[in-house]
Amino acid sequence: KMKSHYFQLYSNAVACANQLAPGLPVYLSSDSDNLASMMQNVSIVRLPSSVGDAKALHIDNDYDQGLHPPSSFYLIFVDLYIMSKAKCLSHSGSGFGILPLRISGSMCELTHVEHVCQAMNETR
Repeated sequence: KMKSHYFQLYSNAVACANQLAPGLPVYLSSDSDNLASMMQNVSIVRLPSSVGDAKALHIDNDYDQGLHPPSSFYLIFVDLYIMSKAKCLSHSGSGFGILPLRISGSMCELTHVEHVCQAMNETR
């Protein structure tokens, strides 16, 4: 049931991004460990190369900070950098999604958890 919830959430996020900037590739970043297995067959989606390599860490989580060296969090900053260069951003409204908007100054954004975008049916 949880896998279905995440698939719907990611599919809607991608559909919203595609509505904002039709035809452009979508870079999908998430703090969920099962992102790659769910979205790898969607042709417009580009996943971070690190997906599937390690457990998704949360820099704001004291538990993760205490168990991992600072270098374990580098990929978070890579995601933020890539997202800050995006033409448009579909985000959940969390700080992680809003920070790249503030860095870039872009006004092209949509909070995908507040909208239902058209269904996505394109696969590889």
